[in-house]
Amino acid sequence: MKKREISYAAREYSETKNSLRMRECIEQYTITVLANDVRALRILDAGCGDGLYSRFFADLGASYVLGVDCTPEFVSLALEKSGAYANIDYRLGFIQEFLGKGDFDLVLGSYLLNYAQSREELIGYCRAIASHLKPSGRFVGFNNNPFEVFDGTRYGAYGFTKTMHGDGEGQKVVYEVPSMTAPIINYYLSPQTHEQAFAEADLELEWKEVLLRPEEDRLYWKSFFENGPPLIAMIAKKKCL
Repeated sequence: MKKREISYAAREYSETKNSLRMRECIEQYTITVLANDVRALRILDAGCGDGLYSRFFADLGASYVLGVDCTPEFVSLALEKSGAYANIDYRLGFIQEFLGKGDFDLVLGSYLLNYAQSREELIGYCRAIASHLKPSGRFVGFNNNPFEVFDGTRYGAYGFTKTMHGDGEGQKVVYEVPSMTAPIINYYLSPQTHEQAFAEADLELEWKEVLLRPEEDRLYWKSFFENGPPLIAMIAKKKCL
């Protein structure tokens, strides 16, 4: 099984939270709505990066958050930024190998599944996620939109670009941000492949449109949503067997 490879610098990526408007008014807003009330929940932040959402959920009242990332630089940065939080822990590991005990209420996968390069690898991600969830526990995902297929480059007006060339399984989808010295490489897998992988892991998948914070200028974001949008959200519930 291939491992998630990160070519970009952890601190550069962390700074996109401040440089890209989309990350707060679309990404964070969508995740907040889909996660709903997290008070007193145990949450796994899979692919936690610098711990942005680990801290976010802790601030919203989660009882315990465990962040997992495969990159030592991200785990180190997450520990550095989360020193004041007694209810957050971080672990270094590949999520597909980090199996759980079924003791989390919610798993977040923000920009996680888009690193899988094949159906088999995606099944591994989904099975690992399911292993952490309690019966009827929930997964919330935010990822590259597999329903959007084109040949070329889009979204330069929004502070980043997305480049792809068709819908070949495992094809690279390249995101570039001017403030970052290296691109973010995702991989295309079809909606059907996602649905099959979730079903293999006994997770009931529901696709969700990304949401724009109500106070935002909808005219400014019009082409972002009309062209795709580039990103999509999802929720999945663990089946009670």
